Amino acid sequence: MIESRAALLREPGQPLSIETVAYAEPTAREVAVRVVATAVCHTDLHAVANGGPHLPMIMGHEAAGVVEKVGSAVTDLAEGQHVALSFVPSCGSCWACLRGLQIECVRGPGIGGNGTALDGSFKARSAAGEDVGQMVRLGTFSERIVVHRDSCVPVPEAVDMIAACLMSCGFLTGAGSVLNVAKTQPGDNVVIAGTGGVGLAAVQAAALAGAARVIAVDVNPDKLAMAKALGATDAVDASDSDWPDRVKELIGGRGADQAVSCVGTITDEHLAQLMACVRGAGTAVLVGGGRASISFAGLGRKTLTRTLYGSLNPKADQIRMLELYRAGKFKIHELVSKRYDLDGINEALADLRSGANIRGVIWMGN
Repeated sequence: MIESRAALLREPGQPLSIETVAYAEPTAREVAVRVVATAVCHTDLHAVANGGPHLPMIMGHEAAGVVEKVGSAVTDLAEGQHVALSFVPSCGSCWACLRGLQIECVRGPGIGGNGTALDGSFKARSAAGEDVGQMVRLGTFSERIVVHRDSCVPVPEAVDMIAACLMSCGFLTGAGSVLNVAKTQPGDNVVIAGTGGVGLAAVQAAALAGAARVIAVDVNPDKLAMAKALGATDAVDASDSDWPDRVKELIGGRGADQAVSCVGTITDEHLAQLMACVRGAGTAVLVGGGRASISFAGLGRKTLTRTLYGSLNPKADQIRMLELYRAGKFKIHELVSKRYDLDGINEALADLRSGANIRGVIWMGN
């Protein structure tokens, strides 16, 4: 058995409890990973608030660590290998993966699952002997985890763990929403609505893609200032409900070529505003969650689409984006507002909820 301290959700909406759990040894295609850094994002807030079909559950999903044990059938990872975690363990051989749609792998992303591993079993038990789930098959708010090999993306040892951690989910989602989904081209005018960790990644990707204007929209002036520092050409205060008119003024009245929503919860009003700031035949991309609805009357030929995980290939795009970071094209450490230890997990969640943090990172050491 592999013992670990972990942050468990026992009741929806309640603080996480730090407990000792015991993981089963890795099976043939599994590995044990010592988590070094794990970030806190809005997906974690939603999961804590809503719970799930199985509790208790170890929360967390955005992380990087070091392989400590490998199963008997794992031949491409070794002890000591640095890895980023992915909540989409794409198989590489199903109809979707063979068509380059790894994000649509038939295994699914594990979101909304009951915390079991790919083989349907619970890998962790509490001190009282309860089955303990792992959020999206990961559960990274834990010093150690046991996961499927395909949830691990090898990263060069030279890449620091905080960069690898943020690249495992939030940064990739934001950057991918611009590069893979909106398909921003040089000279385009792009709106990024919501400038938390995901939105600031989207801002950087839009600037890298050569957008003429990158217009950041938020209610938080500090986050707008950060967006300007990371490549936004303009900042618009979203506390004014007619902010789409301000966007149009900046672009000469016609609206943006693309608008990407990176807000934590999408409402009917926000969705209507997002579509209003897009030009005819433009594209709006929804990254965040929510249950918004909109009338299609008057939308013309505008395109509205959603994305999960930036519609990327987890095993290739994490490395591609990390290479851009290493080349100085992306700023990652600037997005980390504060570090915590595992015992500070509830403080980290509260700080994100209040808007105090762009990204908080739980640091568990080298």
